[in-house]
Amino acid sequence: MKARFEAVSFPQSHGFLRAAAAALALLFGLPAPLPAADKAALQDDSAWLQSNGTILFHDPFERTEDGNGMKAIGNGWESATADRVPHIKQTRLEDGILKVSSASREAGHSAHIHHDAGFTDGGVLVRYRFPGLNKDEALTVGFVDRELKNVHAGHLCYANLYKTSILLRDNKTGISDDAIRKRRQVFLDKKELLPPDLDALLKTKELTVPWKADTE
Repeated sequence: MKARFEAVSFPQSHGFLRAAAAALALLFGLPAPLPAADKAALQDDSAWLQSNGTILFHDPFERTEDGNGMKAIGNGWESATADRVPHIKQTRLEDGILKVSSASREAGHSAHIHHDAGFTDGGVLVRYRFPGLNKDEALTVGFVDRELKNVHAGHLCYANLYKTSILLRDNKTGISDDAIRKRRQVFLDKKELLPPDLDALLKTKELTVPWKADTE
């Protein structure tokens, strides 16, 4: 499996969103699955990852951009929506921070930035901050594997980061599973409620936890 780390900024009710994200990005590969004892003892995910993983990629974003295209961010990053609106600048590198302005309405998609992760078992550390310019600012981070079969677009898992909560979702065995997605879409198209069994199943694939985002 070739996993890819991706970050997407997206609006809840506004067509345009500004989000300051990723002052620092670190990707780690792990040598083996977590032993049961380590799973039980995990208190600080970031500290555990840094002490047990091997750094595969590190980006402090201390450089300038090269133009406004898909690869303008540099260092292996790609902005998948950049070429849709080449006249609108959606990313800016400034003072070691990757600043993102999502031209969702014009591009027909929120700003979508990704980087190859290069591991089958690992994790990512990302520092991010909402600038506090819009009411519904949000940031989604997750992993995809485009080579994966029977999963829509290879979507594996995501964390939707909001100002007051975080939604964690298992896409691989949930809404992105081809069979589940096909069945679910029928009801979405009809604007009908999902049948109880499908609704109950999908609820087991996500978890929302309270979170106070730091906008300072």
